[in-house]
Amino acid sequence: MLVVTSENDDRVPPFHSYKFVARLQTRAAQTNPVLLKVMKDVGHYGSFTQSSRIKDKAEIFGFIMNELKE
Repeated sequence: MLVVTSENDDRVPPFHSYKFVARLQTRAAQTNPVLLKVMKDVGHYGSFTQSSRIKDKAEIFGFIMNELKE
């Protein structure tokens, strides 16, 4: 599972994501990886430029493809 959060989100405090990921990682039944991606200098709506949006999508799809290959 990949959880994405922003450190400058004005609607949802990022510590909610930190706590959620920590809770998932400590579950005994959790066998799949649980990763947290913290985006810097963006707000609630994510990236501001086209190139940063493409980079973010590429990282997310790269994570998905890595998990599906196994």
